[in-house]
Amino acid sequence: MIPGLVDRIHECSFVPECWPGVLDELAHLADARGGALFAATTAILNWTASVSLHDPMVSLIKSDLLLRGQRFGRLLGTGTAGFVTDYDGYTDEEMRADPFYSEFLWPNGLGWAAGTAIPLPTGDTVVLSLERNRTRGPVESAIVEQLNALRPHLARSALVSARLQLERARVASETLALIGLRLPWCSAIKAGCWRRTP
Repeated sequence: MIPGLVDRIHECSFVPECWPGVLDELAHLADARGGALFAATTAILNWTASVSLHDPMVSLIKSDLLLRGQRFGRLLGTGTAGFVTDYDGYTDEEMRADPFYSEFLWPNGLGWAAGTAIPLPTGDTVVLSLERNRTRGPVESAIVEQLNALRPHLARSALVSARLQLERARVASETLALIGLRLPWCSAIKAGCWRRTP
């Protein structure tokens, strides 16, 4: 385990700007190119990523591949309360048939991941994905075990962060109401330090 990583994960609860660095550390642990973190309901509301994945993520968010591809639905649909890999949801043939792989991951040199979903009380789901280069091969079970040891800390950090966002939204809404302005809660909630999907 990377020294101090658990502390840095918890720090992200209060300082969301720390997430890209923590994602890099998790990616290093998984021998991945980088990591991405999404907060989503039926669409991605907010996201952040390692610097190495920023440009591919921007392209992905602007595309319709999250709707046409099945990767997130399949991996989340495994029902596993932990990290899962591509082979937990796909065969090789199914990967080839999924545009998320053929049109996004593989052209960007990616193709293997370990990911987990964390449901939040806001109704959103946080998805954390560590993306490996395709040439590196699938994520090994020993690495999944290491990531699963960190998952309770990641889940706690995401939960605290979500609660803080709700509290900030409530305070902002009440403050603006006092001066005669209105700001929808959803706008305040989304106005965090993550990148907001237009």
